[in-house]
Amino acid sequence: MKLTHVGISNFRSIGAEFVTIDLTKKINVLVGANNCGKSNVLRAVDWLGSPRTREKFSPVDLHQRSDGVSPAFQFTLQAEEDDHQTLQRLNHFHIKWSGGSAGADPIPLWISLENLSFEEFSPLFSHYTRERFVRRLTSEETAQHHLRIASTLLPRVLKNFPAVCLIPQFREIRPDDNYSIGGHGIVKLLAAWHHPEIGKDADHHRFLQVQDLLRRFLENPNVSLEVSHRHDQILVSHKSLRLPLDSYGTGIHELIILAIAVLSHDNALVCIEEPEIHLHPLLQRRFLEFLRAETTNRYVLTTHSPALIAPNADTAVTHLWLEAGVTKSRLVETTSHSLEALRDLGAKASDLLQANSVIWVEGPSDRIYLNRWLELLCPNEFREGIDYAIMFYGGRLLAHVSLEREVPPDSEEVDELIHLLRINQHSAILIDSDRRKAADSLNGTKLRVKEECMAAKIPCWVTDGREIENYLSYSAIAAAYAELTSAPATFKFAKFDALEDALKKTFRKSWPRSSYYNEAKPKLARRIATKITADQLTPELNEWIRQLARVIRHEPN
Repeated sequence: MKLTHVGISNFRSIGAEFVTIDLTKKINVLVGANNCGKSNVLRAVDWLGSPRTREKFSPVDLHQRSDGVSPAFQFTLQAEEDDHQTLQRLNHFHIKWSGGSAGADPIPLWISLENLSFEEFSPLFSHYTRERFVRRLTSEETAQHHLRIASTLLPRVLKNFPAVCLIPQFREIRPDDNYSIGGHGIVKLLAAWHHPEIGKDADHHRFLQVQDLLRRFLENPNVSLEVSHRHDQILVSHKSLRLPLDSYGTGIHELIILAIAVLSHDNALVCIEEPEIHLHPLLQRRFLEFLRAETTNRYVLTTHSPALIAPNADTAVTHLWLEAGVTKSRLVETTSHSLEALRDLGAKASDLLQANSVIWVEGPSDRIYLNRWLELLCPNEFREGIDYAIMFYGGRLLAHVSLEREVPPDSEEVDELIHLLRINQHSAILIDSDRRKAADSLNGTKLRVKEECMAAKIPCWVTDGREIENYLSYSAIAAAYAELTSAPATFKFAKFDALEDALKKTFRKSWPRSSYYNEAKPKLARRIATKITADQLTPELNEWIRQLARVIRHEPN
């Protein structure tokens, strides 16, 4: 069986509601204000993954110091091929385990098999206990036997729980004969990696990874990392100039500690408290990319940095906050969730300088298509969130978007107005023309923004057709909707047509309302985007995407 999630409850500030870590993700980011319980989550994970799992909890680990409330953990498991076929049918199931109150032995509480019929549960029970039922069970007996299966499976879960490494908030390079994760003994460890013994070639690869990361952060491919002859200093060399690492500032010092710490472990669950300390927001994102792409571990990070709030396919972001002294949590999945987390951090729009360039669009579907087009025309060149960010202004809010104009301090627009150049000077804006025919004019708001862009030499892309969807090829749309309906794909879609109207005329009788384009734009845009190929891009679209690429590269237009 495969462990996919672990939930923590009744541990220190964490109450009865579970705070969950998604172990299917490479990175889990815990974000929230000071004293909201982020470090308590790391302490609980560390307890699970260390030999102390067999020890008793201390009184301070109990929620609100209550002897009557035991810390509890919920393990979500995914059945694999070697598991019993009943568990394979369930796919995911849970075991909830209590560590017991202070002084008590750990005991399992329950396993989530309540939905199984007697005929399904009976062979499962026999498989794990070698016992057979001679009659149907009462509800009380069923609960007892669920507990027996949980007791059998729990040791396997704990045995397979990944090794945990906790990197503390306070880190410093200090001399020592033995390495510790907070930075002690790091110089001697790096020296051993630089010139490893025979059979330890992987250590030299780790040294090269640290050196390569340093080069990227210093934006100098020619620097080299060295250790002094006495193994008491880390040196950075460039041509004939050799300087101690301390000469390059606290951020680089911090980076070396973190890089060596994570590379000293393989396939572990590494918990890092506030990796952003002393790192510029852009470097924070690059470090996150290093963790994601160049290490074998999984990570749980605590942070106060808006730059690390970037959920994606391999990163889960969880917002934590306090209510009446109890830690609450929510997975950040929507824009409103992100804004609440940012408000908790006291962040303002002007603080969010997170990427080299910003492309402003109306909504999520625009982002999906732009990312696909950039991927097709500039493969493997750009990374969203590092090289560029896509931000939403939302259709009607365009009236409150300005590149340069000031607003009176008492104006009702002040809170909504976004001064784009103050957020990022390397910006571009994409605007749907909303024209119903070629002769139609742009409305006053779109014209004002376009004129401001021209004055500031900022690219303003007003769509050639009605909206961004009018750049989509018939074949890409037809291929996507062929997976949703068996109706013949013979719809017409002209340059100034609304996509929803064109689709309804063809498919309305053969597809559910949940598949109407305007009702599920992001979901359907992702489906259509997978069908887009480079040969489908029109010359006009090609030119606009290449212009955006020049903005991202900071090339003159």
